Amino acid sequence: FELVQSTLSQDNASLETLWRSFQLSKVLLSFQQSADLIATLVQGIVAATEACRQHDDFEDGYVYDGIPFNTKKNKPLYTLIPNYTLWKAGLALETLFGILSLLQPQDASVVAEAVSDFCTICASCQNHILQLIECADSKRTDIDEPDVIHIEPTMFHGIEEAIKAEKTFGDSSSVGSGSKNAGNNMGEALWIALHCILRLCKSLDAESFTMDDGCFAPSLAVFQHYLKRFPGSNVIVKCSLDGYLCLADVAVPIHGGNALLRQAL
Repeated sequence: FELVQSTLSQDNASLETLWRSFQLSKVLLSFQQSADLIATLVQGIVAATEACRQHDDFEDGYVYDGIPFNTKKNKPLYTLIPNYTLWKAGLALETLFGILSLLQPQDASVVAEAVSDFCTICASCQNHILQLIECADSKRTDIDEPDVIHIEPTMFHGIEEAIKAEKTFGDSSSVGSGSKNAGNNMGEALWIALHCILRLCKSLDAESFTMDDGCFAPSLAVFQHYLKRFPGSNVIVKCSLDGYLCLADVAVPIHGGNALLRQAL
């Protein structure tokens, strides 16, 4: 655990070392929970969120209205987050996605807050919003029946391809600390983050649920933000409403007389 944590905390490890460390994290966490290792994964997500938040263009008020974006007539899409930082965040999200059902409540709350911030901050500008749309549209077959269990994140596959390209061509420009949109990593990371939130919602237990549950408010913030900023995307709207339904199923029957809760939902 300590060796993996040490490697994941570095900002100068090679892509291959990073990939192998995240692979090992998936195996370790599937057998034994480690709050310290989970915190290290979360820190990778937080770092990407802060890198985006500190950019002057992270919030431009853009709302996707359903009009297709033509990259031939417009400037190519780019990400505000350095690609190495984005790789770490995306791989951390995919790692956590696979073990969310195993998390202790306190760890789930920490993950929910970090992922919620990533979703809302990083999906607040035109470039990132359109990259999520591009990714979501490519996965339409995954949400014909919106069951998050069938979603297959591809960050690990993506970094494997990047490593092969780096070895073959000796060119790491697409995976280094630049703003090029290599393989739409931004869209994929946001897609995984949204489904992490959905999976956390589906794991809430109606019998033990309280308004203090650490996953409730962060999840609600994501669905509100996405419904506001993605009204033209049937895919994103469907996912967000599915999340609302999960929250309502858990909360409303227990707190049916709570007017504030009904208003929030």
